[in-house]
Parts: sequence; C-alpha cells; structure tokens
Amino acid sequence: MTTPPGNPLRVAEETGVLGSPEFIRRCQEWLTPINIPSPTIDGILESVCAEFGTTLESLSIRGQHNHTARDAAVLLGRELANESLETLATRFGAISKSSISEITKRAREREITDATFRSRLEAIREEWR
Repeated sequence: MTTPPGNPLRVAEETGVLGSPEFIRRCQEWLTPINIPSPTIDGILESVCAEFGTTLESLSIRGQHNHTARDAAVLLGRELANESLETLATRFGAISKSSISEITKRAREREITDATFRSRLEAIREEWR
C-alpha cells in the first residue's frame, strides 16, 4: 500500500491561494501592497501648481478672489491630506479658519457645476491614489 497524497488544501490554508507553486508566487506578487505615499500638504500643493500652471507663492497671496488653483489646493488639502482648518489658514497666507471653510464650500460647489474644474481635481486625486 502506498502513502496517500497530502491534502491539497493545506497550501491554500497557508497562502490563501490554491494552485501551482508558480501561480501562488505570482498571486503573492500581485497582492503585495504597493507603497504609495500618503498625501501631504506639500505634495498636494505641488500637484495643484503643476495642474494649474501656477506657483506656490501665488497660492498664498491674500486678497485674491476666484483663485481657482487656491480653491483646489484648499479643498484637496482638506480632503486628501486631512489638514485642519488652522493648518490650512496658516499655510495660505494667515487667513482665517472661516475663510478656509468658505473656500472649501465654494470649491465643492464649483466642482459640481464646472466640468473643467472637476476634471482637474480628479487628475490630482488620481495622482494620489
């Protein structure tokens, strides 16, 4: 009498994948997390400047109204980097926290109504996914 074959599910129990050793190796490579850096406010500002063709300095100039790039930077700073109102207020030229809230609200509304603005935001979001 010969020894019965081993349990083929043992490998699946250990690796979570059932298949040949080569298939299991490839699956493990595919399933290994990719180290994508977490969004930082500095990285987001660089992305916004590149997308909107502006400079970091221009994002912090006080008194400018309808500054599309600045609106995008504030919105994405809140959304992607989860920055506080206070941090963003300081970063954008020592404006008030309520101004940051207003800019965020305006940018969200504009994203709904302005397809070009929305596509630019999506391009930056995609960069950080």
